[in-house]
Amino acid sequence: MRKQVKNQKGLTLIELMVGIVAISVLVYMILSGYQRFQVRSNVKNHVQDLIELATGIEDAFMKVESSYANVSQANVVNAKLVPSTMLRAGVPYNPWGGAIDFQPNTINNANDAFDIITPNIPQDACVRLTERLAKTFRFVDVNGTVIRDLTTTPTNNAIQTGCNSPNSNTVTVTYQ
Repeated sequence: MRKQVKNQKGLTLIELMVGIVAISVLVYMILSGYQRFQVRSNVKNHVQDLIELATGIEDAFMKVESSYANVSQANVVNAKLVPSTMLRAGVPYNPWGGAIDFQPNTINNANDAFDIITPNIPQDACVRLTERLAKTFRFVDVNGTVIRDLTTTPTNNAIQTGCNSPNSNTVTVTYQ
């Protein structure tokens, strides 16, 4: 007769599976928390960069030329107004890989304003970025939806409607 071993050591298959599931849940929570942190960080840095850009363009063009008629990506880059953290191969980019563009605009008089156009923004970042920009700039547009201007107050509904693409939203800030 064989003797049965009563005190086996080790884990059963069920115990191993429970452990793997628990570790998977923890890893998922950590990664999603890190992604939210990264979005918040990118938005914060991009807003600061856009403020720096806007004031630099104002100093270089309006105060010197009395017009934004010559505002363009090439002229802004050549004037060294783009923060170095945004430049890749001489082109300004946002944190999500979209090439930023600049163009003259008109609010009251010809070329009395300019646009900063920042494309390829994912939906979650678009919502956060637009909320922050609407508190900082007087004119904000997302994918053609006016979020803020002289007569429009930003609302969560307008921001959600504007940021309607999962991966490719364009936010335009008009600076006067």
